[in-house]
Parts: sequence; structure tokens; C-alpha cells
Amino acid sequence: MEEARYVQGVEDHAAEKGVLGGLKVKNVVTGDVSDLKVSGLFFAIGHEPAAKFLDGQLELDEDGYVVTKPSTTKTSVVGVFTAGDVQDKSYRQAITAAGTGLFSTSLFMFIEK
Repeated sequence: MEEARYVQGVEDHAAEKGVLGGLKVKNVVTGDVSDLKVSGLFFAIGHEPAAKFLDGQLELDEDGYVVTKPSTTKTSVVGVFTAGDVQDKSYRQAITAAGTGLFSTSLFMFIEK
């Protein structure tokens, strides 16, 4: 089994009849491009929170994540709540958005006040 290649970028792929057979990978440190025969791929796209458009409207931390009150989805603006990738530095996955979306019940409690 081939070891994980964390400093690689995919340049191109080879497929026959819709089945992955190989990749051209680029070492992002050295710039070298090589062929890698594979039949499967886990592709991590990295993560940059998509919250830049909120800068100046909500408090963002130094990495661009929306700052929330501890253990809540409350932001720096009363009545504005957030969930998922834009406020989570740990898990950064869609499931986080679904899970913290449950906290949107905070919105209903806010509306009821």
C-alpha cells in the first residue's frame, strides 16, 4: 500500500471506462511532477472559511472564522447566529454544519424574547 502524500497536488488524472487508474502529482515543496498508479483517492481540498464577506459586519478571528460565544452559535451581533465550517476550526466538515445547525434553536429562543 502506498503511503499518504501530504505535500502533493493533483495535476491530472488517468481513467479508463470511468475507472481511476493513475494521477500526475506535483510535490508542492519541490515542484517535481510524477506519475502515481492508484485505484482510489481521498482528496482533501484544504480549508479556508468562506466568511470574508462578513468582515466588518461580524467579529472574525485572525484566521477568518466567525467568533461565537462559548458553547453557542451566537455571534458578535445580537440576533445573528452561525453554524458549521465558518465557525469551527476543529472538524471543518459538512457534518459540523448539520450538527451545529441544531443550535439554530437559539434563533427560536431569541425570537420568542
